[in-house]
Amino acid sequence: MTLSILARCPQTGHLGGIVASHPMCSAAFVLRGIGGVGLVASQAFVNPRLQPFILSKLSSGTALEEIFEALQDFDPRLDLRQFAFILDSGLVAMHSGYNVTECVSLEMDDGFIAFGNTLKNSEVAKGALIGWLDTKNEKLEDRLLHCLQLAENAGGDSRGFRSAGLTIFGPESYPLAELRIDRSFSPINDLKENWIQFRESMSEFVSLLPNKSSPGGLRGIERPTTYEGQNIVRIGL
Repeated sequence: MTLSILARCPQTGHLGGIVASHPMCSAAFVLRGIGGVGLVASQAFVNPRLQPFILSKLSSGTALEEIFEALQDFDPRLDLRQFAFILDSGLVAMHSGYNVTECVSLEMDDGFIAFGNTLKNSEVAKGALIGWLDTKNEKLEDRLLHCLQLAENAGGDSRGFRSAGLTIFGPESYPLAELRIDRSFSPINDLKENWIQFRESMSEFVSLLPNKSSPGGLRGIERPTTYEGQNIVRIGL
């Protein structure tokens, strides 16, 4: 039903996740991350509470073994869950419950994981891995899109992909890009088009957002020395 890919760019250190599935809103339910911490994908009979739980543990520096132990108490139906996460360091970890719907597919590499369920065959994730290894000199977003395309070429979802999403995190808590496609007969192509448009029209805007080195944002734009207006603060009615 769903294929997810998580990866870390060795050049920039950015984390990226891409997902495709048959149901709508796959990206909204599957992917969640925090820049400088990690990125989580939770799928199969999805539990949207898992991502915030795992991210909170990663933020506090909890060891991976302890996170998996804590999950046993947090979610009594891990047999139905399939999830993976990638740390800011590139370390990956995953879980696939014994009641997750076949066909399950999984491939891992340094700073990379592709995994899915209800897929056409067990070679789908291998297609994603081939795409990753073949594009070492390209940007993270383009690599992930290529991986997803090769995964679909290898069989994809047993019912066909109808939704897809892409998210990218840098060192900030907010995503640098978060794109979603729903109810499409060609969601991967549509996602590629969205990424091209985003890159051409929004990249400069994102670079001006407040960040750790420029808390006020608008880097390179002079701050006015005088103000004619007045800031307004209001609490309550």
